[in-house]
Amino acid sequence: MAVHTRFSPNLTELERISQEELDKLPESSCAKPLNKRFILSFLHAHGKLFTKVGMESFPGVASRVLQEFRTLLQHGHSLLGSTPLLQIITINMFTIHNAHSRGEEGEVRSVLQEQSTALGLGMFALLVQRCTELLRDTPAEPVPLADGEEEGKGEELDGMVRVSAFPLDLRELLPSIKVWSDWMLGHPDQWNPPPWNIDCSPDVWQCLADLCNVLARVDHGEVPLYKIDTDEGEGDEELTVLQLKEDRLLAGFVPLLAAPQEPCYTDRLTDMAIAADCKRVTVLKYFLEALCGQEEPLLAFKGGKYISVATSPAANHSVDTRGRQDSLTEKEADDVIVEAESSLSASEGEEDDEEAGDSENDIRQLKARRHALANKLALQQKRRDKIQAVLQTGGQLELEVRPLFLVPDTNGFIDHLEGLKKLLQCGTYIIVVPLIVITELDGLAKGQDNFVGGVGSGGRNTGSRGNYNVSAAHVRSVQEKARLAVAILEKGFEAREPCLRALTSRGNQLESIAFRSEDTSGQQGNNDDVILSCCLHYCKDKAKDFLPDQRNGTVRLQREVVLLTDDRNLRVKALTRNVPVRDIPAFLSWAKVG
Repeated sequence: MAVHTRFSPNLTELERISQEELDKLPESSCAKPLNKRFILSFLHAHGKLFTKVGMESFPGVASRVLQEFRTLLQHGHSLLGSTPLLQIITINMFTIHNAHSRGEEGEVRSVLQEQSTALGLGMFALLVQRCTELLRDTPAEPVPLADGEEEGKGEELDGMVRVSAFPLDLRELLPSIKVWSDWMLGHPDQWNPPPWNIDCSPDVWQCLADLCNVLARVDHGEVPLYKIDTDEGEGDEELTVLQLKEDRLLAGFVPLLAAPQEPCYTDRLTDMAIAADCKRVTVLKYFLEALCGQEEPLLAFKGGKYISVATSPAANHSVDTRGRQDSLTEKEADDVIVEAESSLSASEGEEDDEEAGDSENDIRQLKARRHALANKLALQQKRRDKIQAVLQTGGQLELEVRPLFLVPDTNGFIDHLEGLKKLLQCGTYIIVVPLIVITELDGLAKGQDNFVGGVGSGGRNTGSRGNYNVSAAHVRSVQEKARLAVAILEKGFEAREPCLRALTSRGNQLESIAFRSEDTSGQQGNNDDVILSCCLHYCKDKAKDFLPDQRNGTVRLQREVVLLTDDRNLRVKALTRNVPVRDIPAFLSWAKVG
């Protein structure tokens, strides 16, 4: 017979204080013990998430964190004491980021990722809930009519809540809510599909729907804000950049690097505190609208108000309380259930009532876990079906190639320089040389090791193939060919050849290559991708061009550019982007040149 031993820590003086007793105490008396209780519980929960030790008790610890956090918010911001609310929110972000970094790549989140995300969203839901309560309690005021507006047209603005009327508690909550919204906008894959709810956690999506309805009454335009690209903001010396304190504090924080940040300006004489709150409310409204535009919408506007349409997540008991760090598959859950049921049947009459109750509770938890996994698998299958349906309706693709622009790769100048000279001299085509190709030729001409190793005979010089054992004769041959190619290009640009162009990675055309250094550190991908982007500069497809012919379902695209390269990897990339590609000898044969 199994023996269950339970260890309970000694109760401290703080833990003996009940919730009812705390509510009876004045705020100054209960602030310190309540704040200390919350911080200890918060650190206890995050310690489990970081070390993965004792995870079987995490649901209870997380539930206690939410209970104490709710009480803190109800008593006011001052109870947080020396621990800023923004710091608490960023710790949740980092824990989720850390759990995803350590988790295995896959479509299903691990239990550790699920639990850390559930705790962060639960605390965010409490913040949103409290923010909604404070907004509802804020009295509305008539909004004055704009200049030139008729009296009868301003009635719909009556009863708006002014940002300047926000209470202090609400102004303390807004930065943290705004930062968490930024994180959610930048990392939708980490919280969608939504995780399970922890006990004592409100439904975060219903809370956001309520906030969305209340924010509709807020006049976020009380202080005018201007974007950098608007006519109002250009050349106006009376405007100053508005930088929120939370954005300045968290600049460079890794979990927020993907968050969208858009600078804005406001009048120099404006109250910056009110302008900052207007900016936060604007960001929140944009975030809530984005939730309506998800592939699987979480909010929807029906019956004149916003409602939650998110799939109801399982309750906390569906979380695997045995602390397994790998997600159970549906088959594994079935095996555990069968084993637990048979074990319970075999030991019937041997265990006492308490142990039998624990076993039955374990079975219910595993069944709930299996049900949650089944729902998640069904959702993933639904997405796969959508993708497959799009692929099947795509039809065939036909490229109609009418060559005008030819984009040669670096190896073309090394292996087929004479062929390129013939194409340039025939005057039928415009040779477009990417600036990165000229840079690579300069490096080859100088004999730089990181360029020479992979060039020639169909190789590609990306700067990462310089460790090959190449002969000295090959190095000298490549260097001489590169010098000759650079000399021909310099002579052509000096003579203003009409069929010769240079193009930067950003699509800017150069008439001279006297100054040809280019900073590509901010560009995504390697040199292959930069060369391909030059080809895509001449592909001006519109959405209507990708509509299939209703008679045979064929999509026809026209191309005036051809990429000339021997490199296999670059050829594959070009074909996936619908860019025609040929090697130089094949194109010369097709064009009947030389």
